[in-house]
Amino acid sequence: MAAVSQTIQQYLSGVSREPDKNKKPGSVFEATNAYPDTTFGLVKRPATMFNVELGNSTDLDDAYFFTLTYEDHSEKYIGAVYSDTMKIWNLDTGAVASILDAPNGSAISTITYLDGTKEQFRHVQRRDVMYLLNTNTTVAMSTATSTGTLTGNVNTLEELPAASSLAIDDIYRIKGITGEEDDYVIKWDGTTSSEVYHQVRSINLITLLFPIL
Repeated sequence: MAAVSQTIQQYLSGVSREPDKNKKPGSVFEATNAYPDTTFGLVKRPATMFNVELGNSTDLDDAYFFTLTYEDHSEKYIGAVYSDTMKIWNLDTGAVASILDAPNGSAISTITYLDGTKEQFRHVQRRDVMYLLNTNTTVAMSTATSTGTLTGNVNTLEELPAASSLAIDDIYRIKGITGEEDDYVIKWDGTTSSEVYHQVRSINLITLLFPIL
């Protein structure tokens, strides 16, 4: 029987486990250390480099992993939630980041909110803020409120009085457009204004505010 030969135009269809007679042209049964690229064709897989040991499998097998970026993707991190706490590593240096419980606060330890399996957590990043949600925790309002005086109400941040006219602990409510449910309040500390909980209270959600130290 004569040998059968043919010309394959490209290998961009990837790996297929279908029988040979059913395979699309350009697909292969196995691709070891290679991947299809629409620009360069079938190319060698880039090499990997050991960076840092994150921990042991006892802890990390059930960890929830996520990635996040900062400063327009110039800084990249990988994070893990496990054993009721969270760790974040710098992808470039492997260094463990310090996670504080508040600006200029203390390093976090164990947090009841982080008690859960990896299937229960979700995260989303919006610019330089990342939100981590435990879907197994019932959302509830906090009873904690901030001290200070509710000085006034404005519709936008641009309507706030000039800093020179504000007193320390002045609180302004920023009124939402759909009712009280999207109102929030900010408090002046003499240098900057930051969001606080005053009558409108917090929801159970962990928020990571950059920069990470």
